[in-house]
This record gives sequence, C-alpha cells and structure tokens, in this order.
Amino acid sequence: QRDRLLRTGESAKQQEQRRKQLDEFQKFKEKNIKRLAIQKQQRMQLRGGVDTDSLFEQQPSNVGEEVVEFLIKTEEVEYKP
Repeated sequence: QRDRLLRTGESAKQQEQRRKQLDEFQKFKEKNIKRLAIQKQQRMQLRGGVDTDSLFEQQPSNVGEEVVEFLIKTEEVEYKP
C-alpha cells in the first residue's frame, strides 16, 4: 500500500505539473494571438488597407514551391581498376 501511495503521490505531482504547463501555454498562446492581431492591423495600415495574409488563401496559385539542396558530407574514395 505504501508503494501505491508513493506512486499516486508522484502521479498527482505530475498531473499538477502538466496542468501548470498547460495553463502557462494557454496564457502564452492568448498573448501571441493578441499580438498577431495588433501586428496585422499595423501591416494593413502600412500596405494601404490590403490584407496580404489572406492573399494566399484566396489565390493558392500565387504560392510557388522552391527546392533547396544542401551538401551534407563529402567522401573521397580511391578507385583502383
């Protein structure tokens, strides 16, 4: 029984920690949603009232795809025919 109590105590601690992290994340998310809304208004003012955020949603053909390749490693191999 003692082991079970210890495990449930740990579990309660973990649950409390998860709740705390979730609350912190929700606050972070709300703060950034508000900040994004303010920035969107500022961007629209700078662009003459044009909402450029929704341009891609309205006309997906405006979006192009670009492929970028990176060299990861080079290897020298001696060739003997």
